Formats: sequence, C-alpha cells, structure tokens
Amino acid sequence: ALVWRSARDIFHRGAIVTPDDMRPMIEFAFDSMADHAVPPGLATATGRAEGKVMGQQAIAEQNVLNVWDGYLPGMGLWDTDLRTPTRLEDQPQVTLRLAIVRDGEVVPYADDPDVGRAWSLSEIRVAQRRITFCPPPDGLQAAIETARAQWGRWEREADTVLCAVLQPADGGWLLECRDGSGRHVTVGYKSIVGLSFSLVIY
Repeated sequence: ALVWRSARDIFHRGAIVTPDDMRPMIEFAFDSMADHAVPPGLATATGRAEGKVMGQQAIAEQNVLNVWDGYLPGMGLWDTDLRTPTRLEDQPQVTLRLAIVRDGEVVPYADDPDVGRAWSLSEIRVAQRRITFCPPPDGLQAAIETARAQWGRWEREADTVLCAVLQPADGGWLLECRDGSGRHVTVGYKSIVGLSFSLVIY
C-alpha cells in the first residue's frame, strides 16, 4: 500500500519539483489512516506486510539493550552478535574473509598495517546458499589456523565467518568452495567486479 500511495501521488502530480514537493509527497505516502489509503485489492497483502513488521519489532524489543544499566549480570542480553542479531535478513548469510598466500603465509587480501583492520577490509558477505564452506587448499591448513588466530574470539568461533583463500588466475583470483547443496563451486574474484559465480561444477 505504501508503494501504491507513492505511485498514486506521483501520477497525480505528473512531475516532481524538489525540494518543495518532497515533504507533502512523503506525508501523503505514509498516511496509512487516510481515506482510501489501502485499495481493496491490496488489503490482504498490506495486512501481511504490517504483521511482518510487527513481528520484526517484537524481535528487536527482545534483543534491545539498555545501555544505562551497564555491563551487569541480569541487566540485559549482553551477548555476541552470533546470538543477539543486530539485523534481520530474509536469508542466512556468511562472511568471507578473503585471504591470499604470501611467502607461505595466509594473509588478508586487503593491505593495511593494522592486521585486524586488514581482515575487516577483506570481508565480503554472501548468501549462505551460494557459499557454505571453503575447504582449505592442499598444504595450507596450518597456515590458515595461524591466520585465524589473529581474529577475535567470536569470529573464530562463528561458523558463518569463513577464511576464503584465493588462488591467482588470469589477472584475477579463484576460490574453491561448496554451496548449500554441497556442490563444488569455483568462484572468480576481481577487485573491480567482485565475486563471479559463473563456474559451477556439479
């Protein structure tokens, strides 16, 4: 209904004059209590959408922390982000910490003097159905464990934070991984275009 009201106002105006039209357009679109704010054909979908929002608000209220209570036992859900989510997502995601091999060591893809910042700058989030597991390349298991030791505790313990070791290939990089169905997937990576899922081996 929000999109419908926005479209109705735009079509009625025929043109948008900024910034003069912005506030009245926003007020019109978000006025859900006005007459004919929800057309009959969208009533069911609007009810579902409003119910979803109310459910999300309830989840947020369960996870919210009162910072004024401080870090005291029983004064809030002071927990890791793994158990106290900070965002709602339609599908589970994993964080790839891209790494390369340099002089036999697994190091962050991004170059920064601060190793913690370098790992953070090397992160990419993808849907878990696309990438679930990144098997270590042959002979690099120990080097990967050494690299992971530089991470914070919650990052080491999280099964959704993966060390993804890139292998050089044709001016870019390749990553061998598994998708949510357990299939072997070869993913390309370039700094300009990001990840490419064009190569899938069943």
